[in-house]
Amino acid sequence: MAKKILVRYKDTVNILAIRQLYLMRPHPVLLKEYYPSEEKIDQQIDGKNIIIRAFNLFKYFFFETDDYYVDKLNINNLPKNKNCLFISHLINENHLKKKEDFYFGNLVNFLKNKDFFPLIVLRNLTQKNSKTIFKNNKRYFKDKILLSKSLCLVDEFKLIINIFITYINLIILKISDKDIKNFLSNKNVFKFAGSTYNNLKLMLQIERIVKIYKPNYLFLTCEGHSWEKLIIRQINKKFPKIKIFSYQFSIITKHSSSIFLNLDNQFNPDFYLTTGNYTKKLFSKKFNTKLRCINIGSNKFTPRKKLKKNSKDILILPEGFNSETLKMIEFSVEAANKYKNKRFIFRFHPMMNSSLFMKSHINGKIKIPKNLKISKNLFDQDLEASKYIIYRGSAAAIQALASNKIVIYLKFDDEINIDPLYMLKYKFYVNQTNELKKIFENKKIMKKNYLNIKFTKEYFDKPNYLNLLKYLN
Repeated sequence: MAKKILVRYKDTVNILAIRQLYLMRPHPVLLKEYYPSEEKIDQQIDGKNIIIRAFNLFKYFFFETDDYYVDKLNINNLPKNKNCLFISHLINENHLKKKEDFYFGNLVNFLKNKDFFPLIVLRNLTQKNSKTIFKNNKRYFKDKILLSKSLCLVDEFKLIINIFITYINLIILKISDKDIKNFLSNKNVFKFAGSTYNNLKLMLQIERIVKIYKPNYLFLTCEGHSWEKLIIRQINKKFPKIKIFSYQFSIITKHSSSIFLNLDNQFNPDFYLTTGNYTKKLFSKKFNTKLRCINIGSNKFTPRKKLKKNSKDILILPEGFNSETLKMIEFSVEAANKYKNKRFIFRFHPMMNSSLFMKSHINGKIKIPKNLKISKNLFDQDLEASKYIIYRGSAAAIQALASNKIVIYLKFDDEINIDPLYMLKYKFYVNQTNELKKIFENKKIMKKNYLNIKFTKEYFDKPNYLNLLKYLN
């Protein structure tokens, strides 16, 4: 139904900017927006109420002083025909210190070495305002732009007015359009209208940067977000000479939806870049039109390592959702109490503030056993030390399997499958902690696991950017 609405109103920006029309994957947390009764259960865990959101917007407006932040970048020194603009994301301030981009990996450095000038635009997805991050990390912004969390007063006013206009339009369309009426039935219409704010703000920021820096090539991530479609459409419409590359950098689950949404050519990039041949084949299969697709591999590629047979460690990998993290901590506590001869390592998603989460949801409420450790190590260190991996919807499970680890999917009752490794022939999964015993005691488990390991190269291939060069001319 959402696709029908998007196709029908593909020339109406306000409708295209509604985030809820793009369901990336039917994840229990993401689905709560579509079922208000379910949303109420975890709204204190996964979301913020409208008053807190309004306060944050108000706070950011007074803290931020610019539309974006960059350190002394002279546009007159930029090379002609070799300018690349990357739209990436800052989910953790520490990622600024790394040589590789968290999403695009070493592609940026590769292009630098080939005499291109790549400029990275970072969406600030942390809890800090952009001005503070820029001030504390100025040395890292020679070739990076950090987008502000707010715009000038006039632009902010326009965006807020647009929310009310969208709300009124949706109320009117509920009367005249049967599909919209059904889609919005028992939904918070104002919340749906409010979701346009961030998407339209981002589109405005990117368009202004493109006008100033005049890139020849635009690279952006590909997950199926509404803002991705909006920006691709805007660039194709206003800057048709720019080549667009959309990079599928992470997982695709059994029920992934909007990442394969094909409205028409104005919403499609010139090229899709994939992490491996498996996802490349998926894109070719899902799109009926001729699709230019290049497998460039992934920084998540992990070479196979020898399994530590004597290791008793179990690594827990939650996603970046509070409610998912809480469920997995509760499971880990129960498992650690049951299997005292094992050591459990709980590793927070990099998007999560672990100390804040522990203070808000764990301390004084849940007793952490001595054999359950909250990790402060690097991911590779935790992976190296572990024999088993318990996961839900994390892409890190694929990296773990590639490293010769035994990956165990934790499924909960009465929910849709969110396993990124759903396609494996030999699966190990548990619903309760007592089911772990069979896996721990299975001496032939590695024979089955070996067949799974071979598949991971198809998913996250070794990075290879040479095939991309012939399209950058």
